[in-house]
Amino acid sequence: MDRVLELMDFLKQFDLMESISLNGQSYANKKEMQNIDYYELDSNTKAIVQGSRVLVDDLEMFVKEQSTTVEKTTLLFKTMEERQRAADALSKIEDIQFSSSLPKNLEISKKGCNKGDGLFHLAKILNIQKEEIMSCGDADNDRELLESAGLAVVMENGLDSMKAIADYITVSNQENGVAKAMEKFVLR
Repeated sequence: MDRVLELMDFLKQFDLMESISLNGQSYANKKEMQNIDYYELDSNTKAIVQGSRVLVDDLEMFVKEQSTTVEKTTLLFKTMEERQRAADALSKIEDIQFSSSLPKNLEISKKGCNKGDGLFHLAKILNIQKEEIMSCGDADNDRELLESAGLAVVMENGLDSMKAIADYITVSNQENGVAKAMEKFVLR
C-alpha cells in the first residue's frame, strides 16, 4: 500500500482527477466528482466515470485504511497536453505500466499486470493454446490482450494503432462487434 501512496503523492503535481480500483470497484474523491465538468469530458466518458465510481470523502485516507491490493489507478485530465506531461513522467517509473481506454485518461497498474497477462494465466490453467484464443478490443489498454491471442479482433471504431495489430476488424461495438466476431469465428 505504501507504493500506491507514494504514487498518489507523485501525481499531485498534475491537474487530474484520480480514482483507484480495489476488488473490481473504482473509488474516487467525492469533491473531485462534484467538479467533473471542469475536466471537459465527452458525454460518453463522463457517463462511464459517473456510473462506475463509489465516492469517498478522502481517497488517500481510504487507501490507507484498506488491507487489499490496489489493482489500478485511473487518471482523468482536462487536456491532452497535461495527460502527455503525466505520461512522460510516469514512463520513467520502472515498476509500473500504463495505458488508456478513454480519451484524456491513463490507467496505471503494476508492471506485468494487464489483460494479456491475465489471459495468458487463464489459458495456462485451462490448458488452452494461444491459437485457440480470440480476443476483442478497441483501445490502448487492450494491446497486450490482442497480442496474447491467436486471433486479434478489433472494433471498427477502435484506435488505428489497435487496428494495425488486428487479424480481423469487425463492426463497431455499437453494432455488436464482439457478437458478430463470435458468430464468424466461434459459433460457425
